[in-house]
Amino acid sequence: MNKKPRPTKKELEEKNKARNAEKLRKKAEQTKAKEEKIRRQGHRAFWYLIPGHLKKEASLTGGDFSFQNNLSDMIIFFGLTIIMSIIFNLSIPFIVLMCITTLLFYPVYMVQKYRRSYEEKRFQDINSYMEQFLYAFREQKKITASLRDIRPSFNSSPIGPMIDRALDKIMNPDMDSKDSNIEEIALKEIEHVYPTEKLLTIHKFALRVEKIGGNFNETSKLLLEDRASWEARMNKEMAEKKQKQVLVNVSIALSIILCMFFLRVMSISIKDFDITRKLPVQISAVIIWFIDLIIFSVTNTKTSADILTLTTESEEVSAIRHYYRIENWDNKVEAIKSIRLAIVPAVLAILFYFLRHTLPFGVMGNLLFAFLSLGLTFLMLVQHKIDYKLTKKKVEDEVMALFPRWLIDMALLLQTDNVQVAMYKSYNEAPAVLMPELKKLYDELEKDPTSVEPYLHFMEKFDVRGLRSSMKMLYNIHTGSGADSDIQIKEIIERNNEMLEFAADVKAENQIGQYSGLVLCPILSAGFKLSLDMSVFFITMMSYLSTITSQGTFH
Repeated sequence: MNKKPRPTKKELEEKNKARNAEKLRKKAEQTKAKEEKIRRQGHRAFWYLIPGHLKKEASLTGGDFSFQNNLSDMIIFFGLTIIMSIIFNLSIPFIVLMCITTLLFYPVYMVQKYRRSYEEKRFQDINSYMEQFLYAFREQKKITASLRDIRPSFNSSPIGPMIDRALDKIMNPDMDSKDSNIEEIALKEIEHVYPTEKLLTIHKFALRVEKIGGNFNETSKLLLEDRASWEARMNKEMAEKKQKQVLVNVSIALSIILCMFFLRVMSISIKDFDITRKLPVQISAVIIWFIDLIIFSVTNTKTSADILTLTTESEEVSAIRHYYRIENWDNKVEAIKSIRLAIVPAVLAILFYFLRHTLPFGVMGNLLFAFLSLGLTFLMLVQHKIDYKLTKKKVEDEVMALFPRWLIDMALLLQTDNVQVAMYKSYNEAPAVLMPELKKLYDELEKDPTSVEPYLHFMEKFDVRGLRSSMKMLYNIHTGSGADSDIQIKEIIERNNEMLEFAADVKAENQIGQYSGLVLCPILSAGFKLSLDMSVFFITMMSYLSTITSQGTFH
């Protein structure tokens, strides 16, 4: 047997260098991923109390934390704390507690402020990039030339260096990179930092045009219109979020003013019954301040959330899981499960009713338990119907959000391919929740290519606004009936925008519900404090009257 030659010292050094370089690369990637995670999720409130940590967090979002830049915010925050402490007539220990509470929340507020500004800047940057890239590509018809053309517009934007790196990667590809997809690889860096479906669609369009050639001016025009609609929707959504934040802030202010007004009126009008220095009243003042700061922070977190997002893998998995649950739903099996779940509460209801005179909770207590058990029994009997409706609604919401993504891909593919070929090509890039239905559609079309039935069967179990009419449009293009294909494709894009608009409205309605709860919370906390203060006031008054009465009786 021939022994393998031992590696030379030089070879070993080269291997070690390569190994160390790989370790450094992985460490850099991990550090970058960690920083990105921190930027998106943040640290605990205590972590931000250290100015160096807060400065680092600010730098991750493009902010510049310094005492001078944030002096006005500090004055407002701590000024309000002191004013509130004075009006509530708090003792020194509780004033200190109020200031400590404010100190905990202030850095978090600053981080949220930086993130909100950062997200808005990211949105403006990528929106400008997409618009300019499309206009440049209409003229140049080449990705490299288009990137060079728009580069001077982003000298002061983070996108500028990304364009430079993309151009460098295209012009000087690595040995491992394939010439056929080097442009796609180069554009991935921008897509990673600015994750949005619109950017992916525009890049996909440019890559396709560069590959097959042809005149795509009409398609680029449609994409520009689509981008403009997206910009309008996002601006509307951000404006609505800010309005809801103002409402929450007003609710917090009014709740605090109401509590302070009650205390001051009581202390001024009836001096003998001044309760401002009572321990429960002082504690409740600190508690309500703490609760209101939490509400304020939660609201800021919602308004500073990522604007640019892609559907995550977990969301895709959740969507397809819900789809298959409805697709494979067996009502008889689910009804039997519900009956089994209802047996225990039904037995309890019978026992509590017939043994109401013997069980230890009293007759009325046992009847109450019987009534509650009976209600739970009914709920268990119909829980499968509720589960079906809720799961079906989840699938419909998911399809409403994801179907337009597939539809815009189809519109691009239809510029060069017929409907069947376009469907086949779109399958691998389609959202996971649509894949089973697309497979069924394609199989049915192979059996009967001219029938409208396969198009009507698409997602037939679900009620998704605009889906049926969009599929009919695809059928008309397939059969060559109706208007000119270019006009019909334009109609598809318009329909797509309508669906996106409706999905955005549904999302906004859901958010309104969340903000409505936040608006109500300060009122509820104020109600709690007012109830406690009134209780303390009446106890104080009764104690005072009792003392007067006993003194009068004694004399």
